[in-house]
Amino acid sequence: MTRSDTAIPLAADIVRTHGVSQRLTDKTVKSLAAPTRGNAITYDSEVRGFGARITAAGAVAFILNYRVKSSGLERRYTIGSYPDWSVAAARERAKELKRHVDNGGDPIGEHRTAGDAPTVADACEQFLAEYVEKKRPATRAEYTSVIRGTVLPALGRKKLAAVEHSDIERLHREVTRRGAPIRANRTVAVVSRSIHKPSSGICAPPILVRASSETLSPAGSDI
Repeated sequence: MTRSDTAIPLAADIVRTHGVSQRLTDKTVKSLAAPTRGNAITYDSEVRGFGARITAAGAVAFILNYRVKSSGLERRYTIGSYPDWSVAAARERAKELKRHVDNGGDPIGEHRTAGDAPTVADACEQFLAEYVEKKRPATRAEYTSVIRGTVLPALGRKKLAAVEHSDIERLHREVTRRGAPIRANRTVAVVSRSIHKPSSGICAPPILVRASSETLSPAGSDI
């Protein structure tokens, strides 16, 4: 089973660890001796910066040290654990990462940026606080019911940048199948408005903005 790539905390990313260098093989990794404390890294002689780290508890993981071109910051990227990753697979992944870094990339920085990206829930909460609060009581109740009862359970954890038209179409179909076609239409209108706010830096993908005009809200609605 392959473990997804992760980034270790910045404080550890920039620590320079000295270690021996040899061509890593599955045999050498299996024979690595655990240190009495902390961790020890055996670097690969074939791919610069690539190594196998073993902790005092005996856990082994493959890492890649690299330097960010734009800042000069030295970082350490954890590729994955052994034996989930073989030496050959981890070495190839290290080569891919190094090519990315050579082209100006920063795997750890990009990982963190993606993790900090706003979700649908973030946008909806801001929308409720800044826009819905100013509406009439009946409209506030309608918006809140749609967002908390329908939108957030289905899409709340999804990153805004990852929302696609198909997500909204699927949600519309599901609500319609429950026998609530009017609420389904309102849901699309509310989603489109709540997660597209250029003035506050929160923008829905263009295809989702078009969804509100393609799926009509009921006449007379304050939505």
